[in-house]
Amino acid sequence: MEYLSRLIIPSSKSGIQKLILEISPFQYQILVGICGFFVAYLIGSFIKRLRSNFPPGPIGLPIFGYLPFLSENTHLDLIELGKKYGDIFSVRLGSQNIVILHGAEIIREALTKPELLGRHPENPLKYFNPSSAFFVRDVNIWKEQRRFVVQSMKDLGLGRTKIEDEVVDEINHFLDVLKKQNGQPIDVKKPLSPSMSNNICALVFGKRYEFDDPDRQLLDTNLDVANESASQTTGTLFFPWLRFIPFSSKFLQIEKTRAAYNVIRKFFEPEIQKHVDSLDPRNIRDFIDSYLVEMKSQAEKNPNTNFNDETLISNVIDIFGAGSETVRTSILWFVYTMAAFPDVQKKVQQEILEIIGTERNPEFLDMKSMPYTHAVLLEQMRWKTIVPLNLMHYTLADIKVGGYDIPKTQS
Repeated sequence: MEYLSRLIIPSSKSGIQKLILEISPFQYQILVGICGFFVAYLIGSFIKRLRSNFPPGPIGLPIFGYLPFLSENTHLDLIELGKKYGDIFSVRLGSQNIVILHGAEIIREALTKPELLGRHPENPLKYFNPSSAFFVRDVNIWKEQRRFVVQSMKDLGLGRTKIEDEVVDEINHFLDVLKKQNGQPIDVKKPLSPSMSNNICALVFGKRYEFDDPDRQLLDTNLDVANESASQTTGTLFFPWLRFIPFSSKFLQIEKTRAAYNVIRKFFEPEIQKHVDSLDPRNIRDFIDSYLVEMKSQAEKNPNTNFNDETLISNVIDIFGAGSETVRTSILWFVYTMAAFPDVQKKVQQEILEIIGTERNPEFLDMKSMPYTHAVLLEQMRWKTIVPLNLMHYTLADIKVGGYDIPKTQS
């Protein structure tokens, strides 16, 4: 109470005290009114569900919906709800009804429908990377950019043995950092961050950065801040009115996240300009070269093409943000799990020594001869799923899925 007294200026404090005194005789009437509102909300929600063919689900509470009943393991809570309501059900989170797809068949059915490939207009990433083709802009731009990014990455060796040498080289740099510890304990997260993003650097910029490079350390720090702070902004998805509250951008971490994205953008801009100045269309070095060549080709066909400077830098931000963090987190979990289960670690180590030995580097094809290690990796990703929930989709038109009617503008 002393803390509140210091925060509230005397005039406001006096007004609040006067208000409390005036309404205190009616406290029971107010309580009855709140209970009546709650009951009316429950009855109204129940009747609305009965009259519609909307997917069933728990009702929840006024204002907050079902959010108070969800734990930190939201995906596990939703699995339990799926067992009760079926492969397609709805949950009210805050002021938004969210349709949940639970089960391989229903997900496969839904994702083949173009009406379900929209992006939510209140996606918090629009505050930080508004030109993102993958998370913010409409489905046609997403399809066009995704097609090009995937193909260009394949051409550069992603998903093929062509990129193995670069990955192995980066692993050796990481091992050199560990050796310098001389057997002393170390939190592998710190050296693992530049190692992961260096693999992305090789694809996007055609080069790697030393672990102690101040520019690369600045990049890694702000990638971490952006990923951690961005999760705080998702409240606007479920409570859109939050953004109208004074100073909401501060407690929702919007300003902090935007500042991190601005630093990341300033890191990428000179790298892209270097590529513009040294571009040779006959010698494609990396993703930026590929995009610059495509930009010129598309501009000749259509002056209003979406292949432009802003989309390029947004794509680079998305590739780094999604690529480096996910791989690093997966590897960290694997390291922690091996430390927690030494018996499993010994079996994996024994299989590595038997199949690969100590005289050569591992190759992706070795995985076929290492069933135990492969099984451990798959079980690790199942057990510690780093993205348990898919990105939120948004309906572009009324549609029927799994026998239920899902209206337009539904999440």
